Amino acid sequence: YLYRMPSGIPGDISRKAHSTVEAHILKGNFGAFGIFGKLTADGIVPLEAADTDVYGLIVRSYPTQSALNGIGAAVPQSGIVNDIMRRGYMTVKCNAGT
Repeated sequence: YLYRMPSGIPGDISRKAHSTVEAHILKGNFGAFGIFGKLTADGIVPLEAADTDVYGLIVRSYPTQSALNGIGAAVPQSGIVNDIMRRGYMTVKCNAGT
């Protein structure tokens, strides 16, 4: 994609003007973009079953430089700075229901 991602990709902010995004270091293994994480002293980590303190959603930044992942197969990399959406609207994958 030359200028922007098409609509509907998980982790893409859908209304950019109405969002609040912060940069944080990702720790732990996130399985996809567009999922929730919590803030710890080390950085953003994936939620666990009993967690109630949600910090934000993992944003799929665009453009990025990665020759390791195929189209639609990219996952957030641990140990690097990534964008976290605190407020706004994002495209996410619906795992159940419609």
